[in-house]
Amino acid sequence: MAGVLLSTADIPEQRQFAHWQDYICDSLVGLDCTSPTREKFQGAICNRKFGELQLSTMTSDLMCLQRSKARIARAREDDFLVAFEGRAQSYGSQDGREAVLDVDDFALFDSTRPYDVRFKPGFKHFVLKIPRSALLSRLGNPNAVTGSRIPGGSGAGRIASQFFRELEQQLDSLDRLQADRLGQIGLDLLAAALAGMSAASNQGRSTIKTAWVTRIKVLTNSRLGDPSLSPGSIASSLGISVRYLNTLFSSEELSFDRWIWELRLQRCHAALADPSQLARSISDIALNWGFSDMAHFSRSFRQRFGCSPREARRRVTP
Repeated sequence: MAGVLLSTADIPEQRQFAHWQDYICDSLVGLDCTSPTREKFQGAICNRKFGELQLSTMTSDLMCLQRSKARIARAREDDFLVAFEGRAQSYGSQDGREAVLDVDDFALFDSTRPYDVRFKPGFKHFVLKIPRSALLSRLGNPNAVTGSRIPGGSGAGRIASQFFRELEQQLDSLDRLQADRLGQIGLDLLAAALAGMSAASNQGRSTIKTAWVTRIKVLTNSRLGDPSLSPGSIASSLGISVRYLNTLFSSEELSFDRWIWELRLQRCHAALADPSQLARSISDIALNWGFSDMAHFSRSFRQRFGCSPREARRRVTP
């Protein structure tokens, strides 16, 4: 899976910064870029897409990035961005919180609200772009920790940081299916690190509920392909009652049962839209994500996406 490299190296000097602004907006989200070095500006960003995720590696001259209200008003993006610092130091702020990121540290930013990021010379940034639904399916309240420093030196933060640092180096040697599966594992690790930070920074009953919902979501994602997955099996694994599990989910957009179905349908839809998985049959994909009744799967798929699984597959068939 080769990445797409965008660099100012071969751009005429007087146009380098303008091109860099376009590279950033095309790669991440719409951002305003400022720098004291607008002439002879050097920057490079390499984007690697796998499954529903994108991991970008970025280096450049000194600069600042801002996600402004004006940009948001014109935007269609609805993503979370996780910024990992790989070298030197960077700064970020959102929702009244500020983060100073040293090597291995990371922070979460919501593209639907203003934020800004500043870099020290010599930085190397890894940015993971995550669709909102993919993170919300694993974490109760991500916005409780936006703009906060997640330490990458120990604990769950170190595991998540090192995982994505290593994944960035190995993505070029992985096929799409391998990369997609590792991406899902990485999201679980990331959710665990963010949930730990949320629990440490808040107190009270709502924090306990958020922690429980996150544990439920992480465990459910890890067992999504098991056809025997049920509220009872998850509740039993966590040592709680099914009634309490459903109570915890009462403030979520979907009930626990409906949420499982939604996740499975999303994973099947992503697989059917992936050209690298054309060799797999529709039934194989459905069975892989926990469906056992093909007729029921087809009806649910059509109801959710407005087309049959076969029609979704046909759209990417050469």
